[in-house]
Amino acid sequence: MNLVERVQSLFVQIATVGPVGNMPFGIIIASLLGLPLVLFLRLMKYVHQDLYLLSFMLMSFLLCAIFEAALLTLSSYEYHRVVLGGVVGLMIAFMYQPFSIGWLVTGFALYHVVRIGTGILMQQWWKLEFHLLPGILGFLCRDIVAGIVTNILFFCLHFFV
Repeated sequence: MNLVERVQSLFVQIATVGPVGNMPFGIIIASLLGLPLVLFLRLMKYVHQDLYLLSFMLMSFLLCAIFEAALLTLSSYEYHRVVLGGVVGLMIAFMYQPFSIGWLVTGFALYHVVRIGTGILMQQWWKLEFHLLPGILGFLCRDIVAGIVTNILFFCLHFFV
């Protein structure tokens, strides 16, 4: 196995979070494993605001590059194994939100409810099939939209609570 094949295999293992991509509720398990990344980004916000934005952009770019490399390697019937998109959506959901354990648990549950809801709404009302979108957009669209909606709902909850 040459270096390119090893790197592609590594990217597939990262995008599928190892065996988690084959498990039931793999997206939730991958999101749980991605919570330390969210906590790391929160720590960067307390250090400096610019460092937080830089870390967020670097992590997003890195995750998108891993996604793209994994999609080039996987065959189309294996795309369901890619579960790391939940981490990207979770990073967006917690962007600029105050940190506490209560909000972390609430946000985690709210994100997954919104993720399921946006998928159903977009497929039923707008007849949008995510897997038909080109490249990584097809995988990240639902997670990014769910992260943005969850973030907006968080701001509304902070305003009214």
